[in-house]
Amino acid sequence: MDLNRFSAAVPGFGSADLSNCEREQIHLPASIQPHGALLAIDSGARVVSRVSQNISDFFAQLGQQTPGQLLDTLPNPLATQLTDAIEKVAGEMPVVTSVTDAATDRQYDCVVHRSAGGELVLEFEHTEAGDTRLAAFLQSAIESISTAESIRAVCDIAAALFHQMLDYDRVMVYRFDPDGHGEIFSEAKGPGVESYLGNHYPAADIPQIARKLYCEVRVRMLPDVDYEPVDVVPLSWPDNTADGTDAGRLNMARSQLRSMSPIHREYLRNMGVRATLVASIATRDRLWGLITCHHLSARTISFEKRAAAELLSEIVATRIAALESYFFVRAEHAVQRFEQQIVDLISADGSWLQGVMDRPESILGPVDATGLALVLDDDIVQVRDTPSTRQLRELANWIGLNHPRASFFCNSLNRTLPELGPFPSNCAGVLCAPLSPGHTELAMWFRPEQVRTVQWGGDPNKFGKDADDMISPRRSFKQWRELLKDTTVHWSATDLYAAGLIGNALSDIVQQFRSVQLLVAHKQLDKIIARAEESQVAAAIFDAEGQALLVNSSFRRQLWEGAPELAALPDLVRLFDERQRVQHGLTSLKDLAEPWRTQISLNGKAMVVRADPIVSTPGTLLGYVVLLNDVSELVSEKRSKERLSGKLLNRYRRAPSGSGPVAVATYNRLLEAVFENAQLAAIEITDGTHSTRVPGMLKDIEESVSRSSSLLGSLVARLDHSNG
Repeated sequence: MDLNRFSAAVPGFGSADLSNCEREQIHLPASIQPHGALLAIDSGARVVSRVSQNISDFFAQLGQQTPGQLLDTLPNPLATQLTDAIEKVAGEMPVVTSVTDAATDRQYDCVVHRSAGGELVLEFEHTEAGDTRLAAFLQSAIESISTAESIRAVCDIAAALFHQMLDYDRVMVYRFDPDGHGEIFSEAKGPGVESYLGNHYPAADIPQIARKLYCEVRVRMLPDVDYEPVDVVPLSWPDNTADGTDAGRLNMARSQLRSMSPIHREYLRNMGVRATLVASIATRDRLWGLITCHHLSARTISFEKRAAAELLSEIVATRIAALESYFFVRAEHAVQRFEQQIVDLISADGSWLQGVMDRPESILGPVDATGLALVLDDDIVQVRDTPSTRQLRELANWIGLNHPRASFFCNSLNRTLPELGPFPSNCAGVLCAPLSPGHTELAMWFRPEQVRTVQWGGDPNKFGKDADDMISPRRSFKQWRELLKDTTVHWSATDLYAAGLIGNALSDIVQQFRSVQLLVAHKQLDKIIARAEESQVAAAIFDAEGQALLVNSSFRRQLWEGAPELAALPDLVRLFDERQRVQHGLTSLKDLAEPWRTQISLNGKAMVVRADPIVSTPGTLLGYVVLLNDVSELVSEKRSKERLSGKLLNRYRRAPSGSGPVAVATYNRLLEAVFENAQLAAIEITDGTHSTRVPGMLKDIEESVSRSSSLLGSLVARLDHSNG
């Protein structure tokens, strides 16, 4: 392979500049920070594959000639200790143990993980005396975070706790917005230290590859920005190709000691920062933010306090997820009220569009918008502040071509789509939700321009240049204010969620409205029949006598091969598992003209049935509409809640093997606090909602409990060992 050509296409570690740092291979540095040592093992051959060049400073028996040596032939008791350590590695979570150098009787904390390339990586750091106050501090800290009643309060508490526990000069909670820009949301600092609170930082300050690594390793420490990297040798190991490179380099994405990018280190120097520790706040597989600690002089944090920091960041992430769920529940309730209003209007006079125009807040409020446009067939319905009809058609066409399968949003139409502008100031940003496949029908919400001043930590549009006029990390972090025009406030995750819910509701409503049209004059409305047939909403339409007029393809897909023909309303009974319940519901529908709602099993799937009698304005029965909604994913909500019960706690109620009674009691006490936080979050997430988000959010909580229990095990074992 031509390595020079490869490096030109993808900049190697340390060879990037700001023009290509997004592609810098920061996971392949081939070096570590000098406060620890590294040894890697080819797990298949049980051979030492590589070592850091300072390995002999930690173990006198080892040296750079060690790679290629069988693990079993290393000096004892080191060989036995390393064998025991690697045999504990099972999944992705690292394993922590203690290793002793027999020659010097020095003890090391040893963190073991499996690299993406398949090698087992052992990283050694000097063991420090344990802090006997740490367990009590953690229990109190978990309780403080778990009872915080707002995201602001959680972040303020987190900053204060990290400042107290780690004693860095400045601790900041850094929150990302939907565009990836960061804001210093909370801060705790020492006297005389410059405040960064309220500063915004451009997304380019943290490349995407670095954000990904922040999710892989939740705590990263840099004791001294001016360190000299220690090479890991050999550079290439022939059997290590599983990470997608054929250079055989060690993938250090999960490494604690991984050397950091020279660009990042220069960035910190330009800030006047000498040492850092960063803990990730990750929710729903996304990087919500960072807890960033800065020190103006060199500073090293022990393994046990780093484990405590990671544990607290897990608790913070779980609490934030629970608090954010409140806004999603509120959006769901608003959409439910909107849907019920529209259904009532259809039942009363068959006109739902007029209802939207007469009560605009019901559809604008949930997404905090000031205007709405509905693109339906050849018609465009406009509510309050919207662009011109021509611009709406052009925008709808552009979205259909460029975002055919997903929602679309932007905060500045004039900046994003100048070719379609200029858009008026009362329609600066747009959020779109599809109402049909291919975006042939759309709901588009608009917001006005909000002129505001953003305080940046330095001019985001300028890069610094060194003496040779080369691009380098910006040097100035002096507060810089930008006047933002032609831009609306950001569409939040809650706005996007509410828009999706309304889009789904409108799809149902449009289907029901077309069903009414079909019932009124089905023989003359071939176009309506075609639209109902291609709809993604599973629908069956019956006339006043209960004879089937249309069973669309989405409805038929919910059935099984050879299912009974659905020729009339009573035939529905034969489709469902609980026939008596269906019969009772149909009786209420036909005899009492009452809507029927139920959740029931169909073809092994959990299904919500919505059946409505359709009555014209004079009170004449026109027919019936039956809609199906597959909610199989929501059934797992109940199972998820059961998992977050005492059974789950018992699963993790196992202190590290060999721990003394004090360590076991400490582990169980802290685990109880972790679990109480998880249970509280689960209750808040599930309370009053049937969102499809719930099972995934509960699964995230369970995974957080799993990670937290593993961290607790390592932490308590370490405290027990150092204080034993």
